[in-house]
Amino acid sequence: MLGELNDRQIENLLSSQITGRIACSNDGVPYIVPINYYLDGEKILHIM
Repeated sequence: MLGELNDRQIENLLSSQITGRIACSNDGVPYIVPINYYLDGEKILHIM
């Protein structure tokens, strides 16, 4: 767990990576989906 990040730390993290994960839970069972993305200034673009 990364803990709490400030805006600068969030920007640095997002701009230094291209893969993220979206997670949700159904009846206590986690489901995690990897995604590829690109940070374009203030916009995050999903890459398929």
